[in-house]
Amino acid sequence: ETGGSEQLHGLIQTDAQISPGDSGGPLVNSAAQVVGMITAGSSGGRARATNVGFAIPTSGAISIVNQIRSGRASEDVVIGEAGYLGVDAQDLDPQTAARLGLDVPSGALVVSTVPGSPAEQAGIAPNSVITAIDGRTIGSADELGRSIHTVKPGEELRVTWADGQGSHTADVRLISGPAI
Repeated sequence: ETGGSEQLHGLIQTDAQISPGDSGGPLVNSAAQVVGMITAGSSGGRARATNVGFAIPTSGAISIVNQIRSGRASEDVVIGEAGYLGVDAQDLDPQTAARLGLDVPSGALVVSTVPGSPAEQAGIAPNSVITAIDGRTIGSADELGRSIHTVKPGEELRVTWADGQGSHTADVRLISGPAI
């Protein structure tokens, strides 16, 4: 998804102006040394350029490059194309669970589904809460993303979700998603 928000960890925060398209470029210090690779900017939802940016430290970027070169996928590094479920999700909070009448303590609250996506075809709808993938508990939207992005298009996941009608489980075959 584009335009969303996520928690960032282990990055360098900078006050250098970051514009759309800068991702992947170098972050340079005052001694003209490359200290990181620009990763994200925080626009606060209103500006095209921002003075709050984030970069992967150079050592971390080199480690990721070496991992890709060796062909070793991990929870953080995808080699090849990742599968696509077709949901936009956020963390479920207790107030939202109560408002929706859901008896689940945590999970990934589905905000929207992409028409025709594997999620929609399985019956997952907005206000559903994904609670498990392949039997592993999903406690947040980040956990959902990590569980899905290591799965390739064409592979199946067993998805468990809750909604106002109860709990459901379905085997869902992921597809190729849009370029992001």
